[in-house]
Amino acid sequence: MARNERLTCKEVIEPALLAAGWSWQEQLRIGPGRVNLTGEAMYDETQAIIVDYVLRYRSFPLATLEAKAEGESAADGMQQGSRYARRLALRFSLASNGSDWILTDNDTGDFETFLAPPTPEDIIARMGVEIDWARWEASFVCSYHIDQVSRKTVRPYQDMAIYKALWQFAQGINRVPVPPAAGPSGPGGRGGGGAGAGPPGGGAPRPWCPGTAPAGWRCVRRGGPLRPPGHGASA
Repeated sequence: MARNERLTCKEVIEPALLAAGWSWQEQLRIGPGRVNLTGEAMYDETQAIIVDYVLRYRSFPLATLEAKAEGESAADGMQQGSRYARRLALRFSLASNGSDWILTDNDTGDFETFLAPPTPEDIIARMGVEIDWARWEASFVCSYHIDQVSRKTVRPYQDMAIYKALWQFAQGINRVPVPPAAGPSGPGGRGGGGAGAGPPGGGAPRPWCPGTAPAGWRCVRRGGPLRPPGHGASA
């Protein structure tokens, strides 16, 4: 008897992802659903937009995965997976029924089918970038997105914007525009327009993590991720 979707995920898909070197978030709510025109609540929670998996490598999000039961075609999840990836500004999406793994490049529309999930290194190679993980991994894996008092996390779109900025810093890009959705400086920002983030004076970016900033630097809420003492943030 063919496994249902949940059993396919737990018994086939997740072990394969683990073997390939992935970590993941599952059942991530990325949208509130349809506007409710008749009920008391603004949104119909039964129609919430939920992605099966966000695949991560060293905490960095690289792709979405839409799962199907092993008796269904993996291709049935391609369109939905691509739609969710674009919503999160991720270039790649996967659809799988546990035996077929379809990788879609949402920038080009090209797709390939594999018998096992591609590895994180495969995805990064397709992006054409190289990361000095020894220098930058601590910045990617730190828990900047978890409020130490309330334990609340940033919203998914804010999470993606923050990681995208870190990703560009890790490639040697000195100044990175922060989208308005993320606030002026990421998780601590409060609305307003986007702002450029970068080290003072436009110098080379430094990897950082709250609580472990380089000597002489401090975290600020606006104007960039790190500033030296006495270098105030702009209003």
